[in-house]
Amino acid sequence: ELLFRGVTFRFAKNAGLGFWAANIVQAACFGIAHMNVVQGIYTFFMGILLGYIYEKYNSLYVPILLHAFFNILGTVVGYVLETLAGESSAEPALMGCVIAFVVFAAMMVMGIVLIKKDKKACHRIEDKGEGEYAAL
Repeated sequence: ELLFRGVTFRFAKNAGLGFWAANIVQAACFGIAHMNVVQGIYTFFMGILLGYIYEKYNSLYVPILLHAFFNILGTVVGYVLETLAGESSAEPALMGCVIAFVVFAAMMVMGIVLIKKDKKACHRIEDKGEGEYAAL
């Protein structure tokens, strides 16, 4: 997220590209970085969504949480499918699901706390009659 939304997207916008052009550039880089055609296609579209969310909230917290959610979801679904297909024993797959769920739940709680803390850390200041937001 830091590389694609935080650096590539911002660099493209600062270079004069509009939102959609910059979003497509960072999403294409995100897809290519996965170095797999199938994964690259769906991560391109995921990058478009994450770029939109980054622009809307002007924060990397939400895209990071969504990215983590999709990665963990893919892992859990993979374990469940392996178990159902009989390609692995149920015990390691179940343990993997439990660990993934606990990690995901902890990340979600930390993410929500960070987002709320970030909003509280911002306060409105007046600078020559123009409203600006500044972090404490």
